[in-house]
Amino acid sequence: MTLKNNLSDGVTGFSVMHMATGAFRVFGFEQKDVLIDLTVPEVVITSPAANAKFTQSSVNADGTITVQGTCSEDLLPVKVKIDAVTREVTCSTVGTFVADVAVGNGMPAVHAMQTDAAGNEGYAADVNIIVDLMGPGAFTITGVRTTAGADVTADSFLRDKGPVIDFTMPSDFDHIEAFIKDSAGATTICERSVGASAADLSSCVLAHSTDYTIYAMAVDVNGNKTPASNNGFAFTTDFPVPKVTRVFAALPGAQYGASTTIQLRVEYDREVKVVGATMPSMVLNSGVLVTAMGLAADNRTLHFNYVVYSGNYAFPLGVNSTAFTGCAGCLVDRANDVVPALMALPDDAGANGLRASNVKVDAQAPSLPTSFSLGAVLPYYTESPLVNFTFPSDTDILKAELRLQQQSNSAILRDWTEVANPVKFSSLSTPLQAGMTYILSLRLKDPMGNYSAALSKTFVAFSCPAEFVYVHNSSIVANPFCIGQFEAKNDGSARPRFIASFVPENQTNMGAVSRCTSLGAGYDLVTNSEWRAVADLIAKRPENWSEGIYGSGILHRGHNQGGSAVAAIPADVCAPNTSLCASNALRRTHVLPFGQLIWDFAGNAMEAIKDTNGVVYDPAYVYPAQNTSDALSLAFGTTAVTCGAVGGPEYCGFGKIDFTNSVVTGIWRGGAATDGNAAGVFAAKRAADVTTSLTNGGYRCVYHP
Repeated sequence: MTLKNNLSDGVTGFSVMHMATGAFRVFGFEQKDVLIDLTVPEVVITSPAANAKFTQSSVNADGTITVQGTCSEDLLPVKVKIDAVTREVTCSTVGTFVADVAVGNGMPAVHAMQTDAAGNEGYAADVNIIVDLMGPGAFTITGVRTTAGADVTADSFLRDKGPVIDFTMPSDFDHIEAFIKDSAGATTICERSVGASAADLSSCVLAHSTDYTIYAMAVDVNGNKTPASNNGFAFTTDFPVPKVTRVFAALPGAQYGASTTIQLRVEYDREVKVVGATMPSMVLNSGVLVTAMGLAADNRTLHFNYVVYSGNYAFPLGVNSTAFTGCAGCLVDRANDVVPALMALPDDAGANGLRASNVKVDAQAPSLPTSFSLGAVLPYYTESPLVNFTFPSDTDILKAELRLQQQSNSAILRDWTEVANPVKFSSLSTPLQAGMTYILSLRLKDPMGNYSAALSKTFVAFSCPAEFVYVHNSSIVANPFCIGQFEAKNDGSARPRFIASFVPENQTNMGAVSRCTSLGAGYDLVTNSEWRAVADLIAKRPENWSEGIYGSGILHRGHNQGGSAVAAIPADVCAPNTSLCASNALRRTHVLPFGQLIWDFAGNAMEAIKDTNGVVYDPAYVYPAQNTSDALSLAFGTTAVTCGAVGGPEYCGFGKIDFTNSVVTGIWRGGAATDGNAAGVFAAKRAADVTTSLTNGGYRCVYHP
């Protein structure tokens, strides 16, 4: 049965009566209330807005968009549909719904509907949206290169600072975002957005010899991104590293001794700079550590100054170190200071090593002489004993130096002088002193000026026997000799004495020879030549002249004013003629070289000499001061001494040579106490034979070393 009637929402009662068709007209009756719901649900899409645009950056991470709205039937399902994708959610108790619906590219409509319990369906007004999830076209990272120099972009190495990343060109892109990250891709080091096929990250500071990765995203105008197909492109920094090209000396081939300075250079192939205050060091093959003084103006060359110490030796000078020490990281590449300079040094034996400079360092003392000895001490005060020595074996040509010193006060008589072997010092300006100890020191010197230790030997200068004085007058007698300081005296002992006390001993010529030779080997009676040698020395000294000037006045001629020969009185050199001494030049002493005094060499006793002479001279007597060319003067006088007053009566005090006695051969010299102005150091008289003595006679011995 169909009942047609206009119904409205609400509860409506329905009654039904049924009558049977039988004889008794029985009726059936039923009544029921029915809820009428004819209102459709209300559904409204509140988000997204119409024509909203969705891109990669605005869709949810799972590729959905969020649809929100209101719904009238709480707790009943709401279906949201975009294209073929439907999502069913429940209307909340407050009449809202939220649904995440997957979307794809295009311009779809967003649909929403709800069916209530009565089966009424309510539809929201469709909302049209734009979905653009497509990024730019595919592209790749082709490599990394540098702006600083030649580099290959595709070899996975960055060869210098200033990285530039290259890409293929994607389609439909607005710009590319490029990133340099660590090797794990976790930490971004540098980034740059560019609208071209290369990203210049030249300001990016990267470490040397380090692994990095490159990431890139192509971005379109809607912000959609396409990653490079080879994101994570790996590369390694391989920057130019300054390295030492050579080590050399500023003056190749030079030779250096102690306390000299050798300028050494270490050259890099690139400019470097110093970081901090520490400089690199290296050990030379001389055993010395040298440290760089600084960097030259070319910024490539380190300067070293090697001060050679005593004992250093190296030839050729080289470097023991294989690398710099003492300053890790103190040198960096000037153009890219993240790159430490290499500290390795070139092969020292090669062409670029220090040895190639052929520098010689020799501050090592030579070895000692293998032998060093002194010869006999000779009777010379102006020369040293002969020195003999032997050079040691040495690669260098050695030279020897000798020095002479006085031991007592270290006074230097001859300073270090280069000598050959054998050698002796002669012509000493400061003479040796009799009996004094001296030191002769020998050292060796090599071409570099290094000296060995000095070896020393001592010697005692020649000394005449006691009571004798030293005479060396090579112009008359070649060899030195010693002569009695006083005339021979007899003090009662077995030997003659040459002392102040006692009167002179009177002897014949033969007796005098016997007495002198009794003293021992080397002793004898003085000869004529030896007498002349002493007289010549006396006459040439100014202090032996009455006026204190050589050749001026009278040469002192001793005790000659009468009487007998007397003993000497050291406290009174003029006795017994003290009052007349100055005016008559009667001093009994004469000064010899080396500060020596000799007594009574003129006057007092006439002294026998060893020579005999029977020649008849004409004239038979002369005054040697005046008659210098006569035979007697030539034999017994002097031609080497001149004086002012050569005439009589004084004849310069030289004395008289008298050979008028032609029957005897004995010769006596110096004059006697009674001879007046005939006495003198050049006086000579032939007066008795060799077996006869004279009144006021005497003698004087000599010693031949």
